[in-house]
Amino acid sequence: MSTHPNSPHHPEFPHTSFSEDHQHWRNYTLELQEKITQGLLAAAAKGWTPDDLRHVLGCRINHLLFQVLSLINNTIPPATRKAWQRQCHAVEEFHLSTAALEECVTLLRRLQPLHDHPLLGDPHGVEESNQAFTRLSPEQRKAHHRILALLKKAESTNFEAEANALVAKAQHLRQHYRIESLGEDSAGDFSPQAQRVYLHAPWIKYQYNLLARIAQVNGCATMLLTSNGIATVLGTPDDLRYVTDLFVSLNRQREHFMRTSPGAHEAAARGETSAYRRSFMIAYTHRVGQLLEVASRSAEGDSALPVLAARGSAAQHTLSRLFPRSRSLRLSSRHAGGYRDGVVAAQHSHLRGDLLGIKPMPL
Repeated sequence: MSTHPNSPHHPEFPHTSFSEDHQHWRNYTLELQEKITQGLLAAAAKGWTPDDLRHVLGCRINHLLFQVLSLINNTIPPATRKAWQRQCHAVEEFHLSTAALEECVTLLRRLQPLHDHPLLGDPHGVEESNQAFTRLSPEQRKAHHRILALLKKAESTNFEAEANALVAKAQHLRQHYRIESLGEDSAGDFSPQAQRVYLHAPWIKYQYNLLARIAQVNGCATMLLTSNGIATVLGTPDDLRYVTDLFVSLNRQREHFMRTSPGAHEAAARGETSAYRRSFMIAYTHRVGQLLEVASRSAEGDSALPVLAARGSAAQHTLSRLFPRSRSLRLSSRHAGGYRDGVVAAQHSHLRGDLLGIKPMPL
């Protein structure tokens, strides 16, 4: 077995000529590349998709993923195999240093199975989305477009009150749209699909807490699969799309208001930024969850409640089956100012008007 003479992980070679040293280096590089190839195949067999691997290893491995694509065969789980076919593209080769190759080998060896892989769908499934969209009534299509417009506008504003009012209206309208779309499927199949969401450091657990709360209100279930921020959301395809869209919008707003709220600069001056932000995020998630629940209840009719409950129960049952040993996430809050600002960021506008600023929305 050849090794690289300058690698800190391997013994040094005795004095050799330049050509011999170069050959040793080349052999060692080829050996590392082969280990990475085998590691990527092993990861695919465990349910890892190219997007998952990019999240852990970075886009530097894009060319390696494409090279491995031709080796992905029927031994790989079907849903994972389809994800590889969708998520790999021909790219120019990126030179990786020996240290980077060694790091990839080490990280690949640590990957654990992702047990949601049998349920993976295509989050960007254009054909499926188009088919679902064509089944909607003209009123439902208007609601769909308005929901997206409300979330986009909520992200663009710098005012907490306006952002929160827009999100609450989107949730209220979404619940109307969700109930109406049940139609003939109200007694149908609620078999959940899985969609993975990628959370970026810092504050991964706190971001996941927000994702889980949004999912819970909207009939989905979640699990944080890895410590470096790969989460899965289980639910019907339509619910998954809405939950992930709403999470992206609220998470961006959370980041903005966490840095610009009144107590942020004061906490920084006192060296309390970390404690402030932890408390802010806990409060923000808690209050956002309450507001979304109220917005949802205002749109629900008695006849729809059993159907919506069945969708949520199906997602939770599937989660328990896939992850029978899961544990609850526990987060602590110790900064009063951060907690106060988090609550204000989530609900300030809704304290000054009618209930949450929500009225029946004309479609």
